[in-house]
Amino acid sequence: MPAPKLVIKNLSKNYLLINNKTVTALKNFNLSVFPGEFVSIIGPSGCGKTTLFNIIAGVEKETSGTISLDGNIENSRRGKFGYMFQEPLLLPWRTVEENIVLGLDVKKVPKAISLKKARSLLKEFNLEKFKDQYPSTLSGGMKQKVALLRTLLFNDSFLLLDEPFGALDQITRDSLQLWLKKVLKKFKTTMLFITHDIREAKLLSDRIIQLKKN
Repeated sequence: MPAPKLVIKNLSKNYLLINNKTVTALKNFNLSVFPGEFVSIIGPSGCGKTTLFNIIAGVEKETSGTISLDGNIENSRRGKFGYMFQEPLLLPWRTVEENIVLGLDVKKVPKAISLKKARSLLKEFNLEKFKDQYPSTLSGGMKQKVALLRTLLFNDSFLLLDEPFGALDQITRDSLQLWLKKVLKKFKTTMLFITHDIREAKLLSDRIIQLKKN
């Protein structure tokens, strides 16, 4: 068995409220994720799923515990994961192609290189004809495809997807689940995936982790 790509040990997160009371969002959470593995995180609202992703991605700071990536304890994790939210968050003044390269623009990758990579992705998944369109002209499902390609282009080795299909109708959702499986097969990406849908988790996942409220 290969070494884990991600190891989380005794991760806890407490929030201090205005009245000086403390709320625990995560308590002594442990998880190992192996290269190429698809792990779904399920659980009721308020059990800490999004907090977990925010901490892994470096958006929030853990109260205690350690996170190791590729065998190294990482205290600064920003930019080391591709992080996709439930909403696509596409910039309305940018075309599809320009939205896909947004993460590379932040990394200051030369424009010619980032556009070449974006066009290759669009061609690979038969979305070339949409490259010059703006988000306002796209369907909900197409916006999510663009957001996912943007996330992949930013970091295709490890993705964090926080309920990316939760706001879509069932037919669109079923179609995107199949499309996601195709994408992951191509890139051999390691994935952590939040969902409320047990059926979706069973369809996509190698393993399912259930969180409970503290």
